[in-house]
Amino acid sequence: MINVLIATQSHRARLLQPIITALNNNTLLPDTITIIYQGYYQSVKSTVPILFVKNQTNKGSTNRFRHASKKGINITIDDDFIPSKHYIEHLIAFNSDNTDCIGSLWGYRMAGFGDYHKTWQSIESWKELLQDTRCIMLGAGLMVWDERLIPISTIQFEKDCFADIQIAHWALSNYYKTYCIAHKGDECEHQGDDDIQQNAIWEQAKKDHSYLDFKTNEIISIFTR
Repeated sequence: MINVLIATQSHRARLLQPIITALNNNTLLPDTITIIYQGYYQSVKSTVPILFVKNQTNKGSTNRFRHASKKGINITIDDDFIPSKHYIEHLIAFNSDNTDCIGSLWGYRMAGFGDYHKTWQSIESWKELLQDTRCIMLGAGLMVWDERLIPISTIQFEKDCFADIQIAHWALSNYYKTYCIAHKGDECEHQGDDDIQQNAIWEQAKKDHSYLDFKTNEIISIFTR
């Protein structure tokens, strides 16, 4: 069972159908696609069965994980990425060899000890990565995991946003390994247009320095004890 999770925001609505079309054209098709509408709704065309979640407001990046399929493997795709035709196949290949791990096409190393901005150094998803690389924090938007073994849907998220750091804290606390997956850099294409990135909820939320710093220091405490 393969389920793809997409949380979509109204200012990125024009990308939704191209994402769905790309998933329908993948070399390995998912069994289901779950679309989480964050404060809006639009119809889409798909030969792959779609499960719809209609939120009246934007409930943040963590909300998609509450709707993960409990029957097997879940893959996320952020609503500002267009997956390539081998996106699913690539993530499933990692999962097949690492069933008890969480993987993502981007991740973060710990670069120091301090506040949120001084601690984390990203491993960028659009650059080639030659080998699977252990990391502490994953980019939640390009993830793969088996919910039967790693029940991310059960996380009691404290904040609607900051899925990356909250999942990192949970995974580290529960001894789950996290990896930035080796990749060529052509598994998906980021859409960075101003109209796509405007009013992104994470841009507003990242002003919450106190929470980010608090969670970072909790992770450092767990990691170094």
